[in-house]
Amino acid sequence: MGWIRHALMAVGIAALLALSGCGATNASKEVAATTEDGPPDAAPDPGEDTNYPTQTNEACEVLTQEIAKSILGSVGEAAQPPPSTSTEDVKITSCVRANAAASLDSPRSVSLLMRVATSVTGARGNESVFVSGSLPSGAMEVPGYGQAAFWTPAFGQLNILENGNWYILASGPIDPREHTLAETKTLADAIIDRL
Repeated sequence: MGWIRHALMAVGIAALLALSGCGATNASKEVAATTEDGPPDAAPDPGEDTNYPTQTNEACEVLTQEIAKSILGSVGEAAQPPPSTSTEDVKITSCVRANAAASLDSPRSVSLLMRVATSVTGARGNESVFVSGSLPSGAMEVPGYGQAAFWTPAFGQLNILENGNWYILASGPIDPREHTLAETKTLADAIIDRL
């Protein structure tokens, strides 16, 4: 049974990482620098005083075992995080928590990937993903979360922008195509004050 749990965790981590590389490319930096409308509540200009990072917690400090248990009913230990993909401009951490081994007939998980800006460049890169017209195909805007938010049904993820930081949340069955926005909003509501 141990191999099943590891396989399920690997699928959850892969789903989280699907978008984790987005937003910090040179192209997104150019979009952030040249977009006339600008992203919602843009980060300060490089000349302004900034205190990065604005979020100092790791993902598993935000998505605690208690929060996961309140959503999943039972929960095992957090999955081993993947190797770091952080850059000098964005600190990336992730946390995947799955229901306990006794529930493997209907595996479910909650997950959080945090792209925390460590510079104005990182914040602008994160914000560029949320600019109207640059959302992923099939994404829909979700009001009421952070400065901007969108749902990607293909990945079953709620993406939230807050203070230049990009948070990616998922909740539901291991297959991300079976996630629902309503279920993921339950996770968002449980952690939004911790972002």
